[in-house]
Amino acid sequence: SNPNPERPQMQDPMLPFAVEPRSEAERAYLVLRRELLNGEWLPNERLRPQILQQRHALGLTPIREALM
Repeated sequence: SNPNPERPQMQDPMLPFAVEPRSEAERAYLVLRRELLNGEWLPNERLRPQILQQRHALGLTPIREALM
């Protein structure tokens, strides 16, 4: 059960439990990690922060932090 319904928990395919991101940068990291592990980005495909921003309603700063 999610203690805070406004901040959805994310199921990481590599973890046996749901993870509640502590920051927007961590949320961006988990989203990107999940997409990479699920093959949603092709090998050598450029990771464009603007695409992640549009797909997941994330800010560019947290996305950039996640990519570091």
